[in-house]
Amino acid sequence: MEYQISDGNLQRPNLYKVYNSEGYSSNIIDGSCAFYYYRKDHLGNIREVWRADYLRAGTTHIAATTNQMTQYYPSGLPWSEGMGASSQSRKFNGKEFVEMHGLDTYDYGARGYYPAMGRFMTVDPLAEKYYSISPYAYCGGDPVNRIDPDGEDYTITIQRDKNNEITGITFNATVYITGDGASTKRAEELNGLAKETFKSQESNGVTIGFNVNYKYDKKISSEGDLQVGKGLNLLTFNKDNGRSNVDMDRDLTHSGYNGYIFNSKDGSSNYDVMHETGHFLGFSDRYFDYKDKNGDTQSKAFTGYKKDLMGTNGKLDLSPNHYANMYEFVLKQPAVQQHKFLKQINGGDNRVDQWFKNGDPNKGTLK
Repeated sequence: MEYQISDGNLQRPNLYKVYNSEGYSSNIIDGSCAFYYYRKDHLGNIREVWRADYLRAGTTHIAATTNQMTQYYPSGLPWSEGMGASSQSRKFNGKEFVEMHGLDTYDYGARGYYPAMGRFMTVDPLAEKYYSISPYAYCGGDPVNRIDPDGEDYTITIQRDKNNEITGITFNATVYITGDGASTKRAEELNGLAKETFKSQESNGVTIGFNVNYKYDKKISSEGDLQVGKGLNLLTFNKDNGRSNVDMDRDLTHSGYNGYIFNSKDGSSNYDVMHETGHFLGFSDRYFDYKDKNGDTQSKAFTGYKKDLMGTNGKLDLSPNHYANMYEFVLKQPAVQQHKFLKQINGGDNRVDQWFKNGDPNKGTLK
């Protein structure tokens, strides 16, 4: 909401504007309420503001009109060309552009962004997560394809061509390893293996890719230690007997997944680690359990999945059906259909489980 001081009366400010994600209304209290609507591009930048027609003072008809038009440099700095620049201040990424006293900075909540330089003016509060990126960088230096909803994490969700058609979807997962034999060396080994296992593949003309990053930090041994950001995964190695698994029954708005690798002193079963990582990314099992004639539990892969990572035979192959299911699930999301970039529900890295609160990309689409 925005208030306006009239007649110098600081004790009785008047309600002037009420904002929402699609626009705002003004002149709330004088009987001439007008409604303004945003037209946005794929990054959520407000390109145009138009006012619907309305009755002034309940009698005079005021025709609809375009109230503001704004073009941007890639960094978000508004061009000098345009119209109605001062009529409302929400612009790049839908953020408020504060021009008072020459500040010319966008308010991103966690910190201010100075578009003339393409840099934030203070250090990233999550800088420890991204050692290779400047703590002042905006969207990792790629503001055309990425957004930063609050100045903390940037998110890559969709790549589009000049015709606004989707050309690529990338899912990222950060997996901290802990437990028996976990180490920086093992994390590096798993990073190399993940690159060979979770390769990019085309589905329906769109490149589906995965970026898995294993990390080891001796200070992190439980979910409660993951304080650098929400939405992080924890994979625990355990030398005891048991069945490796991922805890899927969680409130994903508060934390990521916990996974467990049993019968291994250092997570040495590459297949088990990659299989459980597949669950982190959103893949479902492609096998079923049954009782044999002796009453023992056995597992059998679905038809066509005998060599699949999510099957049971220790193979690291991925069926094209996994990629197709991911593609179909993403396209069903309302935010994607509206050409909006998503901020993870979990608030951390860019994993497909940002949508798990609404469903599982594999359920109901098994092929």
